[in-house]
Amino acid sequence: MNLRDAAALANRLIDAYPQFELREQTLEIYTKWLHDLDRRATETAVDELIATSVVLPTVAEVRRTVLEQTTDLPTAVEAWLSLAERGHEIHELTREVGQLFGDTWGIRTSEEPGITRTQFLKAYEAARERRLRELNTSQFRRRRRAA
Repeated sequence: MNLRDAAALANRLIDAYPQFELREQTLEIYTKWLHDLDRRATETAVDELIATSVVLPTVAEVRRTVLEQTTDLPTAVEAWLSLAERGHEIHELTREVGQLFGDTWGIRTSEEPGITRTQFLKAYEAARERRLRELNTSQFRRRRRAA
């Protein structure tokens, strides 16, 4: 999106929180850090955050919401189900984490399925968070280099 669109979205977000004390550079910071994102996805994220957040969401929260909506990373539970039950497509990140637990065979034949599930969910969530952070920073860096 262009800088004007990013500023308009930042203004909409800021205006939705009248209790927020606007500082001199707030709009500039939001505009700078949002303009590399897809306009429609960011509009959707801003609307969702306005509807659900009681305080002004940070730039990181907006970017995170956009990324979660635009990537195909399964949630931890979706990842677990794709490994634990037959017939599901298995995402590449799910497979990476699943290999730590013996892949589908190890997960489906575990002697302690509850413990295996808990450990997998924790490991997958950490891997998913790491992947989202990587996507977030690489997307911003790519845009800055192209500009």
